[in-house]
Amino acid sequence: MGDDELSKAYDNTVEQYLFSRTESTGLTGFDNREVEQPTMFKLVPSDLKGTVLLDVGCGPGIHVKEYVKRGATATGIDFSSKMILRARKYCPEGTFEFGNAYQLEFQNESFDIVTSSFVVDHFEHLEKAVQEIKRILKPNGLFVFSVQHPVRYMFRDSEKDVFTPSNSYFDRQAYCHNISGTGKDFPSFPRTIQDYFQTISKNGFVLEDFLENEPKESWKEKYPELNENKYKIPLLCFFKWKKK
Repeated sequence: MGDDELSKAYDNTVEQYLFSRTESTGLTGFDNREVEQPTMFKLVPSDLKGTVLLDVGCGPGIHVKEYVKRGATATGIDFSSKMILRARKYCPEGTFEFGNAYQLEFQNESFDIVTSSFVVDHFEHLEKAVQEIKRILKPNGLFVFSVQHPVRYMFRDSEKDVFTPSNSYFDRQAYCHNISGTGKDFPSFPRTIQDYFQTISKNGFVLEDFLENEPKESWKEKYPELNENKYKIPLLCFFKWKKK
């Protein structure tokens, strides 16, 4: 699936995408609501007054809305034009533009923080995106992002609630999967944790923090239908890097 096809797939899922990540109480969007957003919002500084922030792959503006509340001057980019239109309605205080992580239309050293949620593992060319992010970050700027934990790519039938290892941890072939029950296939590019560390560190960043989510007991009552195997592995991991 090329970039044009992928952007069209996102264009066709805007409302479902937003609902699953904000209002749904079911398993659709569970990873986003219960794991990604709470952890990401802990890693990003709570006081963003005077901070210029860019969210790469902003979708309908969920994360930008939170960063604006914290005082940031926040911009979101996405390559789905309909996501951008929806974001402008969902978070009118933010700025949203059509954009591509491989060619960011911003001046050098123009942002204090760059964030990206559940997006970096969709970059086919990770190093190219990292170099662009480094370019637009100010010295000592932060790059904070979340991805599906690489160990989950060993269980590629997990969407069907089958948790038998199907692939090697080191299998880096592109993998298409359904996102938030949209019925659309979206490509991910599996990498090992080592791949992330090596690619980003060699491009001028120093690791500040790394987190793997741990399951919560409260999930058992809130989501009794949640597959018990999701309590046995980390679902996501989070990186916080500082530009040298």
